[in-house]
Amino acid sequence: MDVLTERLHKYLRVTPRAVSLLALINDTEPKVEFLMDDDIWQQRAFQCHPLLNTETYVLTKRKALIFKATGH
Repeated sequence: MDVLTERLHKYLRVTPRAVSLLALINDTEPKVEFLMDDDIWQQRAFQCHPLLNTETYVLTKRKALIFKATGH
């Protein structure tokens, strides 16, 4: 297992190609810093995977701000 794969598993409990904004819920310490491109943030909504890459959710900025409560 390479370093990136190990870190993804340790902090977000996901594998490469399944990384998602919603994985921040698994970072309980919090150790992961969340950054989003301003062009994406300025949109009305954006898409993300619900911890698996076979489904897609559409989130508004308001819904995404819930992660502030987790320290992200």
